[in-house]
Amino acid sequence: MQKKLLIFDLFGVIVSEAHLCSNILCSMFPECDIQLIRKKYSAYEMDEIDAEEFWMTIGGEERPDVYLLQFMNNITINPELDTIINTLKERFDFAILSNIPKDWKKPFAELIGKYFNEILVSGQVGYGKPDPKFYLHLCDISGYSAHECILIDDNKDNLAAAFELGMKTVWMRIEEQPETIYKPFYTITELHDVIRIL
Repeated sequence: MQKKLLIFDLFGVIVSEAHLCSNILCSMFPECDIQLIRKKYSAYEMDEIDAEEFWMTIGGEERPDVYLLQFMNNITINPELDTIINTLKERFDFAILSNIPKDWKKPFAELIGKYFNEILVSGQVGYGKPDPKFYLHLCDISGYSAHECILIDDNKDNLAAAFELGMKTVWMRIEEQPETIYKPFYTITELHDVIRIL
């Protein structure tokens, strides 16, 4: 049987916490304004500013690697990931597609890279979800067409863009989002439910 590519978002899907800025980063720098953190993070994840500028702007006074380590220590990986991968690996290859800075790729790869054939992050290429180029870039490097891909994401806008390219979509519903014309193929509330639907 021909394998397909199962693509995972990182925050809100593999990482239990979906609100990276408002919860994780704000807990590290409680004196910093959330709007400033969001603005600087948006530039950082697209490689418009470097790690030193990002951390120093939101309140850091140490080397960037100190804060990245602290950040990674606040990360909780979904404990069911191992079971999901091992259950589905005969039918799927696996990838991560995430809007995160390029220097965060390495620690995530060290943590969970053994499960994934490809990890593509926005900071590597300067664009991210929901830009169609980002999805197609993953298709190019993985060797799969969009029609052979299934994306799991907690953001409906990201899923709608994937759907327009021909991907099947799974909405990880961790909170309600506005109704749109787009409807995901599947909706789940727990990551292990992908085993049942796929």
